[in-house]
Amino acid sequence: MKRRITYFLLLQLNFLFVNGQGAHDYFFKGYILVKADTIHCYVRNNNHFNDDFVIYKLAKDSKAQRIELNDVIEVFDNSFVYEKLKYKNTYYLLKRLVKGNISLYEEDLSEIESNDIENYNANSWIAGGRSLTSAPTYRTSTFYLKKADQLVEIKKKSFKEDIKSILTDDPETIKKIEEMKYKDVYDLIQAFVNNYNEWLKNKDVKVK
Repeated sequence: MKRRITYFLLLQLNFLFVNGQGAHDYFFKGYILVKADTIHCYVRNNNHFNDDFVIYKLAKDSKAQRIELNDVIEVFDNSFVYEKLKYKNTYYLLKRLVKGNISLYEEDLSEIESNDIENYNANSWIAGGRSLTSAPTYRTSTFYLKKADQLVEIKKKSFKEDIKSILTDDPETIKKIEEMKYKDVYDLIQAFVNNYNEWLKNKDVKVK
């Protein structure tokens, strides 16, 4: 009987967690940019960038509402801007880390730590809208580089070529990329993009 009660409680907790009503159901003051307006509101910070909708409240104590991703351009949740981008014929809200001639985005699947979910269900959990078989023991971010209308995912097997396809021309950057190991991407990619944008800016000034 005790086992049945425990199992039932775990199912209930898991249901609440998956449906955004658990421990990570926090709302932060921000905005949702839509085609014709900006909705100043409280945005639920719950890995919403992988969902087909965004949950928000017009006031902190008001009823939660949802807006479909089709109607959203970008979202600010008091920490980061999430911009809607198209990748392989599907739209996502990706966390913007750098904005410039070359922009950097992140799809972070590690925001839910293993300690936070161990009491919900030991066999399955949800991260970034995806069902995984186990909690991560390492960082699971995926990075994207954007130049004009070109959006490139930095993949483990081809990360050097992926980065170089966007960060071109600068010999110093190319050399550093060639010397990189994949694990260095997490620590260096943002600095690379910022430095490259600065190089582009100085290059344009010299040309003019």
